[in-house]
Amino acid sequence: MHNFDDFFRIHDVIESIRRQAINDYWEEIKTDDIVAKLNATQRKYLFTIKRKGPCSLHTVMHHTGFSAAATSTAIDKLVRIGAVNRVRNDENRREIIVSLTPEMDAHFKNIDALFRHRVSKVLSRCSQGESDSILNGAQVLLGKFSTDYC
Repeated sequence: MHNFDDFFRIHDVIESIRRQAINDYWEEIKTDDIVAKLNATQRKYLFTIKRKGPCSLHTVMHHTGFSAAATSTAIDKLVRIGAVNRVRNDENRREIIVSLTPEMDAHFKNIDALFRHRVSKVLSRCSQGESDSILNGAQVLLGKFSTDYC
């Protein structure tokens, strides 16, 4: 049996870098009209929409773990503050589709750039052999996880 402890440790480290990038960005930009109005739960909804969107209200509910009523109420507020768009699905009139507004999407692109910069800074100190090993391992992992989870 293989021991994957190192994999889970590196996942924790990378996740920590990601969360710190998010927190640092949010703190730096919190005077922005939209960002200043967001709490942690609303950010969770936004991250779900970013990862899955544009997507149905049901998908947001499923991936956040909140009830239908809580999700609908939260999305309504996010629409009012200009963070997300909410429209009826033309193909299924009972389904609501939510997506990030261009302004909110720009914030997520900035967070992603900050995260990538921090990770790239660490990886830039790798030797060519280390870089090759990391990239080869990443390609294998992507193939394995893409089959089951993407």
